Amino acid sequence: MPGLKPGAETTVEFSHACPPDPGTALVTCELEAPPEDVLAGDNTASVLVETVEPPGVLLVDGSGAVDAAVTDTAWIQAALGGAAEKEKSKIPEPRPFQLTTIPVASLDKAALVNQSVVILANPPALSEEARAALESFVRAGGGLWLLPGDRTESAGPSFAEELFRSGAGL
Repeated sequence: MPGLKPGAETTVEFSHACPPDPGTALVTCELEAPPEDVLAGDNTASVLVETVEPPGVLLVDGSGAVDAAVTDTAWIQAALGGAAEKEKSKIPEPRPFQLTTIPVASLDKAALVNQSVVILANPPALSEEARAALESFVRAGGGLWLLPGDRTESAGPSFAEELFRSGAGL
């Protein structure tokens, strides 16, 4: 860092690689003052950093396709860092999300365990079990993103009414 004249200021940028495993660490940065600096300075700053597991995102593919890669779900997977298995070894960076993709028929209470967000992509009418599980999930603080499509539209107005339930539903 260059020497500063009285009243001058500068910005110093630095980066620190956090450990890949979850936990907390104290990160301290100290700038050494030159010997000719006669004023005692506050040259040290510390911050407590918590590294956490990536949040779980459950992508529920309502397209009915056998292969999610041939649907719009593939675009959502790519946007959330869900690279194909053969590509994962080429990407050394940690993932921002723990992405799981399931067909809509597999949506139940067990599928929502360890998830923070659910994305319903083109869902058809949902079973009572799936609706109840989603409602409990959202009421407990989980996030829900509904991406309607042709299968949602073909489910008819009852689909929206069942989710809305006069403001008491999702």
